[in-house]
Amino acid sequence: MNIDFQKITKDNLVGYGNKTEHLESFSELYSDHTHFIYEILQNAEDAGAEIIKFHLKKDRICIYHDGKTFNEQDVRAICSINRGTKKEEKDKIGKFGIGFKSVYAYTEEPLIYLEEVSFGIQKYIRPHRIPLQTFESIYTTLFVLPFKNSLSLGKCFEEIHHRLLNLGLTTLLFLRNLKKIEFIIDENESGFYSQSIQYENDLEYHTLLQQINMALVKEKWIVFSDKDNPSIEYPTQIAFQFSEETNDFEYTANSPIGVYFPTKVESHMGFLMNGPFNTTPTREQIKENDDHNENLVKQIAELLSNAILQCKAKKLLTPNLLLTLPLDIESEEKYDIVEWKPAYSESWFLYPIVDKVLLLFQKEAIIPCENQQYEKLSEVIIAQEPELLNLLSKNQCMEICNGRSKIIQVNIPPKLEIFLVNYFQIPTLVGEAFLESLSDSFMEDQSDVWLSKFYQYLYSIDKSQKDIKYLFQSKKWLRLDDQSMSTLIIEDGIPTIFLSASSNYNVPMVKKIFLKNAIVKSFFSEVLDLPILDSVELSKRNILDHFNENNLMDESQMVVFLESIQKVLREDSGQRKLAFTRKLCQIPWVPGINFRSGSKKMLLPHQVYILNSVTKNFFSGNPSTYYANNIVTQTIDTDILLELGFHIKPHVHKAKFDENGRAIIYNEKKNYIRSTSYFDPYIFIDGLHFALSNPTIENSKYIWNQLIPDHIDSIQGKLEYSAYKSFKKPRSEIMYSEEFGSYLQAFAWLPHKNEFGFFTPQEIRLKDLPIGFNRNEEIAEKLGMISMEDKQIMKELDLDDPKKAELVRKMKGLPVDKVDQILAYINDLSRESHFPQKQTSNSSVRKLHIQEEFSETEDIVTFKKHRSVRMNTYRIEAKEWLRDQYTNSDGKTICQMCEREMPFKTSPDEYYFEAVQVEDNLKKTHESLFLALCPLCAAKYRELLKRDETLLLQVIKAIQYSPEETIPMVLKNGERSSLRFTEKHLIDIQEVLSFNED
Repeated sequence: MNIDFQKITKDNLVGYGNKTEHLESFSELYSDHTHFIYEILQNAEDAGAEIIKFHLKKDRICIYHDGKTFNEQDVRAICSINRGTKKEEKDKIGKFGIGFKSVYAYTEEPLIYLEEVSFGIQKYIRPHRIPLQTFESIYTTLFVLPFKNSLSLGKCFEEIHHRLLNLGLTTLLFLRNLKKIEFIIDENESGFYSQSIQYENDLEYHTLLQQINMALVKEKWIVFSDKDNPSIEYPTQIAFQFSEETNDFEYTANSPIGVYFPTKVESHMGFLMNGPFNTTPTREQIKENDDHNENLVKQIAELLSNAILQCKAKKLLTPNLLLTLPLDIESEEKYDIVEWKPAYSESWFLYPIVDKVLLLFQKEAIIPCENQQYEKLSEVIIAQEPELLNLLSKNQCMEICNGRSKIIQVNIPPKLEIFLVNYFQIPTLVGEAFLESLSDSFMEDQSDVWLSKFYQYLYSIDKSQKDIKYLFQSKKWLRLDDQSMSTLIIEDGIPTIFLSASSNYNVPMVKKIFLKNAIVKSFFSEVLDLPILDSVELSKRNILDHFNENNLMDESQMVVFLESIQKVLREDSGQRKLAFTRKLCQIPWVPGINFRSGSKKMLLPHQVYILNSVTKNFFSGNPSTYYANNIVTQTIDTDILLELGFHIKPHVHKAKFDENGRAIIYNEKKNYIRSTSYFDPYIFIDGLHFALSNPTIENSKYIWNQLIPDHIDSIQGKLEYSAYKSFKKPRSEIMYSEEFGSYLQAFAWLPHKNEFGFFTPQEIRLKDLPIGFNRNEEIAEKLGMISMEDKQIMKELDLDDPKKAELVRKMKGLPVDKVDQILAYINDLSRESHFPQKQTSNSSVRKLHIQEEFSETEDIVTFKKHRSVRMNTYRIEAKEWLRDQYTNSDGKTICQMCEREMPFKTSPDEYYFEAVQVEDNLKKTHESLFLALCPLCAAKYRELLKRDETLLLQVIKAIQYSPEETIPMVLKNGERSSLRFTEKHLIDIQEVLSFNED
């Protein structure tokens, strides 16, 4: 071989110049320096080589292949820029223009050894002859790349080492000549990649092997090509991975488009594709908006369609093969309708493949069904449960699925199911969808044998018992003894259809033939909870029938009736007992006796008390409370009565708290209220109001020793208000519970050991309580009881306020000048606190402002809390408004009723008072409709005025039309009192009351 290297060098110097700085960038053209390996593989493939070997050493890499040797034209090409011998041959891989320049990332002078001539290349374009070197005779070409002195030899070694171990099994997949890639790494490691091709049943199977240090990996691929099509100028290929273990196709997650070797362009398909695409100079990217490439994409789409049909013809078309296609879809809501469409942009250069796949589904019978048959979309339905394949015949499928008769095999992959159901609206026979499709007429036409299989199917599926029972209640799926079809009839939680009866009772029963099958019988008894009509069930029916017939009973009949109830509740169990108990709790079957009049009345169990020393004393004389007739308590055991809801002590209606002691009091969008520290502002105890109003020593002792300690946290506490459900940025309010803490403070119910009568907690000392009353200082503090020493000071100095007495007590031991200062302060406290003056400059303007503000106010919200409670969500704002109105120039907040300073502060700067709405039955609320009252006056207003409609109406009218700021009123107990308003408050409330009146 005669190659004139000097002439080639001379020609190149003329073409490119003596300097090479402008060529050095080609060595850094690829983001991955080891890309040169693919360039060498491309050269070997195009040279017709079948085997190539890489030998990596510490300072160089040697590469051998058995392809055809270089000629002068090849030498010129490898030493030039973009002048490859294969430039216009699209079916050739390499274009030895800039590609080979990638070796210069590692070497300064590549050496090429051939059989007859060898040469090196200096400065990219200057070939020169070098001595020959012998190598194994099976190879024709040897590349030697000594590593640059300027690079770290260790880094070069590690980078190339890593690439050789990770070339990947599919590197050889689309090559026509290369069959094996061997590598040796510094004599310590070795391995190979190989490919063999076999033809079976007219299909091309590629077996790929990878062995690294004795670890062998094997993959099998089926490759389809259009190379035999005479009208195709540039052949393309697609390849599907095939598992020999499952004998089925596998989805390929990493699927870059191949231009013989993988590019960096991901196809997002579940298979591999290859073609002679036009690429960027580095061959890492594929050119878009390129006519040649667009034609290749359409060509691959057609090849894919033919491959699917070819697999179908050979009975290889499986759901897993369909799963490799571009099936990703996404939903889009248009005009309140959810539409599904491919999740790929129509501008994507591979979209023609998506289009072809959709057309293939619509036109061809490619849906795999049972027995390796294939059907069109219009014929199929989907079933995920194997039992349905055996349960439904072709005719049954057609009847319940609008003429569709083919069931897709049950192991259909979820992604394929989503694609078919959502994009093509394929109906499903899965779970509830299948059950809902069964009409009453369809079920009536079925045989006993089929119904038995149907009941067994329901017993086998993973579906909740509650859902199955619900379906049976709405559909006629039960065949009875008289051959009729019936729904599952349930009355008050108790099924009224029976499996069988111990005697001949005229009751509906399921057909006896079904009970011969143990599974069906278990389904009826365990899932549908159908009973056998035994003595217990008969007792239930007799008890419930009595109330349906509204029979009256004498004493002897009542005893029998009560004994029946006890028998059922003793002998029954589980859900049936719970259902019967719930029914008894909803029926007024209990003869109750009024604690005051002795009159009798039939009541619900929870409305009745069991008579004992506690209930007898606590409710004595109470006209709204009843106790159980002796016949009831003597016939039915106490534990059963309690289970039914009877009470043995005053019943407490109280909120349920979470683990942090909080309870949601009100829950509405942007308006949330909760209590904290186990405080319930609406706690209600049966009979407490009557007991406090009519005190006895026994009741007072019971309330003090037992009731209050059990609910001490609900005397007074904090409410939090927020516009956020998470209670971010809450506002808070300290308050007494309306019918517990306020009652305990307001009523005179505590006895004195030395004085006659009963007293409010503020009028008595803890030590004054009689023997038998626990000395509970926490209760005394919460109820505001005064200490013995403070009471003595009040008496000696004629003081009217316990806080003044407290100050005097603290003076003991102080210097004289300090005592004088405190006494002067006490004298100031003794003087009447002047009422605040809040005047308006223009009352007409004020009225117009209130009218406009109130017209935009929302209606009051009512919610149920033990009983109906009108929840003033406005109250926290009202308190701040009232605080401003009724705080005088001395900084004291004054009660509108007693006109005294509020009794205590909740913080150094804020007095405690209650914001009480002037009337509850109003359409809308407003801050002006609230009164600023001390706790005692608040209780008086609620109990002695608001509970008397006549007196309340008089006060409301007086407020509405009074020209004066002080409104006189008479309380229910005859006490005379008054309400005093600031000028602003009076104008506002008069306007708002007139709006509510309208």
